[in-house]
Amino acid sequence: MTLLAPLARTAPLGFAAALATSTAACGADDSLGTGTLEVVVTGEDAAKTGFPFEEDGERIALADDWTIVFSQVLLSIGELEVTGSGGDTAVASTDRWIVDLHAGDPSLGRYGGLPARRWEQLGFVIPRAATGARLGDAVSTAAGEQMIAAGATHLLTGTATRGSTSVGFELVLVNPTRSSSCTNGADGKQGVVIANGGAAEVEITIHLDHLFWDSLGSEEARLRFDAWAGADALGDADGRVTTDELALQPLSDLKGADGTSPLGVVYDSGSVPLAAQHLGAFVGASASSMAHLNGDGLCTISAL
Repeated sequence: MTLLAPLARTAPLGFAAALATSTAACGADDSLGTGTLEVVVTGEDAAKTGFPFEEDGERIALADDWTIVFSQVLLSIGELEVTGSGGDTAVASTDRWIVDLHAGDPSLGRYGGLPARRWEQLGFVIPRAATGARLGDAVSTAAGEQMIAAGATHLLTGTATRGSTSVGFELVLVNPTRSSSCTNGADGKQGVVIANGGAAEVEITIHLDHLFWDSLGSEEARLRFDAWAGADALGDADGRVTTDELALQPLSDLKGADGTSPLGVVYDSGSVPLAAQHLGAFVGASASSMAHLNGDGLCTISAL
């Protein structure tokens, strides 16, 4: 299998596990009281129910009329850090997890006794899955072993349907990144706020629509699947698109769903560097920007 690279089940993910591997509020002033922080990760309704879905009154759908339903959305994630601008630390966790966002919004830990204030820096990594990762409650041992064997950061399976045509897909990405200096989508400011006596919840939001973009770094990107279906037709045409098959679609000569007709759509990478000039590399590069904080909060993303 060609993997895209553009640039032992444990206890439930919870309070005890988080405290066991984190450093809380080293050197911080707790004179304003303390509070609690819980961090969850979500793929939104896209991961749970697929495309199209409604978000804030807007219908998010594919421009070429395919509908998509995921059967699993596996993600490797961890090493949560929450620090202040002066270098003091609220959370420094070494834990890594493999979670399934199709099954729900798993918690990456609940951290208590944190000084009440704004903590300006929040970051995390999306690493290659490796031995020692915690498995979320919805992740089978077999699925975890598959992720680890591939050293994958993401493994997504599902089905796309248009009319009477259905095409399955299995996308395995090896795309390790570090997200840092995240802006909070809830208030547009850096980091997170812990209130005295309060329990704050922040959300690492994974935007799965990026996988189907036809343009990188543009507000005009549309979601499409025809090129994916064409990749299967160019491959073994078994009704299931694989990572290897996406690499059969050159960006300079994309084919439509039948594998022969010109797609008639340009996939624009803009200034984003690609590992290769094919659809697989384009999808991998787009996937590297999927992680946000509290909805649309942007992070600084660097390759690991």
